[in-house]
Amino acid sequence: MKTNRIQQMILCLLLFLVAIFGVSSIQNVQAAEIDDGIDNWYAPSSQTTQVGLLPMGDNLDLGYTFGLAQGYNSNSSELPYFLNGGDDSIIKDSIASGNSVQYSKMDVFLKKGDKYVNALFQNRAGSSIETNRSLASSLSPDFMIVPSDSTTTKVTAMEYSVLPSQFSGTDPTNRMSNKKYYIGTDQNGNAAYKIVGDLKRNSKTYGVFDLKVELLMRADPNNGAVVQREMYVYNPSSTTQKFTTMFAEDTALGLMGKTDQSYIYDMGESRGLIITSRADSSDRYTLLITNKVKDGFDQYTGVARDLLTNPTNWLDGFKNSKNQSSIDGSGAEKDNNAYGTSLFKTSDGSPRVVDTAYALKWNPTTLEPGQTAHFVSTMGAMPQSSASPSVSKTYTNKTNSTGKNEVGDRLKFTLKVTNDGYGSEWSYDKLIDEIPEGLQIDTSTIKKSNDGTNFTAVPASSYDDTNRILTVMPGYSLKDNDAATITFEAVVESGAGTTIKNTAQFFGTDQKVSGATQKKYLASIDVPIEKLAFNYNFTRQVKNETNKETYYADQTTAKVGDVISYKTKFEVASDSSHPLTSATNMISTLPSSLGTPYDITVTGADGNSYPQGGTNTGVVREVKAGESVIVENKAKVTSAAVGKITTNATLKGGVVANKDLDDLISNNAEVSIENVDGITSVPQMIDFGTHNFAGSSLEANNVKTDGELIVNHPTDNPFMISVSYDNTDPDLRMKNSDGDTLSNDLGNILFFRQRQTSVTDSGTWQPILANGTRIQSESFSGGQDNLDLSEYIGAGSWKIKMDSNTKSGNYNGTITWQMVDSA
Repeated sequence: MKTNRIQQMILCLLLFLVAIFGVSSIQNVQAAEIDDGIDNWYAPSSQTTQVGLLPMGDNLDLGYTFGLAQGYNSNSSELPYFLNGGDDSIIKDSIASGNSVQYSKMDVFLKKGDKYVNALFQNRAGSSIETNRSLASSLSPDFMIVPSDSTTTKVTAMEYSVLPSQFSGTDPTNRMSNKKYYIGTDQNGNAAYKIVGDLKRNSKTYGVFDLKVELLMRADPNNGAVVQREMYVYNPSSTTQKFTTMFAEDTALGLMGKTDQSYIYDMGESRGLIITSRADSSDRYTLLITNKVKDGFDQYTGVARDLLTNPTNWLDGFKNSKNQSSIDGSGAEKDNNAYGTSLFKTSDGSPRVVDTAYALKWNPTTLEPGQTAHFVSTMGAMPQSSASPSVSKTYTNKTNSTGKNEVGDRLKFTLKVTNDGYGSEWSYDKLIDEIPEGLQIDTSTIKKSNDGTNFTAVPASSYDDTNRILTVMPGYSLKDNDAATITFEAVVESGAGTTIKNTAQFFGTDQKVSGATQKKYLASIDVPIEKLAFNYNFTRQVKNETNKETYYADQTTAKVGDVISYKTKFEVASDSSHPLTSATNMISTLPSSLGTPYDITVTGADGNSYPQGGTNTGVVREVKAGESVIVENKAKVTSAAVGKITTNATLKGGVVANKDLDDLISNNAEVSIENVDGITSVPQMIDFGTHNFAGSSLEANNVKTDGELIVNHPTDNPFMISVSYDNTDPDLRMKNSDGDTLSNDLGNILFFRQRQTSVTDSGTWQPILANGTRIQSESFSGGQDNLDLSEYIGAGSWKIKMDSNTKSGNYNGTITWQMVDSA
């Protein structure tokens, strides 16, 4: 027997017709020896290198290593071969001459099949392996240390790099010595590499230093295709040491032994740089250099090496108030450039191609004996059109501004993802955040936005209170520099420890990479909690009276007509040093689908029970240790109830030890409605965005999807979900306010990215037909309760085609959803 459930929703498209005419702070330090967070380091006996590879899809990897990673290819018309490590020269004493620094050099590159695509300038590998090793990334200084009080206007590689063993005008023994190479893995299983050694410098001009240095390369811990280049500096001496750290590289996108003549743009918001290939390049690539990481750089500048004298002055772009190059000068960050601002321009103001390089600088460091400082720069390398999502999770305390988080405080969490790609598009499919013990989420505060200003509410049912997991389907498509934000508030519970650690997972798909599949990105945060001498428990539970359930629990199941009972309890723990002095109200409301609550009883702190006209208590008087306030009520499930019904309770206006508490929130009580066979929720809108329509045919993917697709199918029969659109139906077809419609001249105008067996499939574009098109070619398994299919219908899952005769306007139309049992 077939089930046939139909629901409809709105499409939206907005078109416009356009005419086409021809002051410095101090760097953070910590009082400890070097701790880089990796505990499985080992030193290979041969001291030869390995190479880390981060898969990017489409037969492409982002690679990172110390030393040489390109091999000899006798066919000079092809790219060099990829060389998988084996460089035993990396712990040699480094040599500096002119712009060149040799040995122990960092390299970030792309592996394309079995070929090597460089991101940094280096000569093409020849037949001599020893020569190749000596020239690996040789024109990039990497990390440099400059005295903070230096009056120099010029910083060169051979004078200030942490690596050289000899340079003009100074003691040739100045160098990073006693080098040793180590291999490890991070918490995600990605390779990490480091070189450690001693840096001693004894020069009136270039500084007097006695430091232990660790140079480190590892993958971005958030699982992005990004590499972190790091330096730890430890002061083993008995004297204070002061210095300013710089980092610089000579870049060359995909060109071996040649200047790249590419563009350098600002990322905006003082985040760093974008370097892109020329539009006429046969293979076009993008580099991202960002400070969106703890201990990231403070100042940055693009460098046009073809405009500078030789040797390169890496301080040239950092100017002081007198417009002189200075170690305390500012770079491009001072200009507050918008995203995509070109740092080098022609006389008419258009972007100019240059021989690209860049330099970074950190605020001055004062390192006392026994202290360690840390410096990080990230680099991503990718083909143009590849997305580069960067994710973060932060919080603010809404209850107080003391910098301390205490029991009862309300924290607002912000989870943000930005697409740092260039010429790219990324589909934000899903967010999963496992809320740790010690925090109680307020489900009424969960919101999402794709512009940071206009937020829409996310259903409370997106939070699974039993497993403490928040799942949101944003349904946004993010182009270059676009960001999406999800926020929620949570109350610190009495069970909080000294530190609460929380990790959020962001899932999405690169829309412009062939065959791309969904990838996961991680963002973590630590929330330190100071315990008050006030402990409480706030619970809300439910049971099904019709099913003769004896005990209250966090969740139950029910059918239409069943009677259910709720119990809400606020209790001051017996070991609490302070009572709850008072509260203005304890609120526990029910949705209309459960009808009017009845048999309402309130049991006060004195143990006496009172009948109540509603589920709110009104004023709550003192509740001492071991005492509680309880509200109980019954309700009947009506025919309007579908899916999962989630409710919680709120204690408002609480006072403890003369401190005003923010609203305290109970856990969620959940009632799952059974035997509802059909589609219980469909998205309200598929938004194809706003387009400047120039009178030629146009294709566009949807930029966001508002709402969820949720179905119930309690029987064991497999089933299918289909969507239909009829562009000939006058009541359903897309049209604007003037009655203009989308032409059928192109044949089918609406398409869906149909998966085969799973939402993680890359999918194929199928026309949406009047009699329906499946969202998945294979059937879904039966026995499903509240099956959330929202990932199938998110941003980038829909496509619309318009011909050259399309009129401007805001177009709206209707599509129809259908669930049918498979034969």
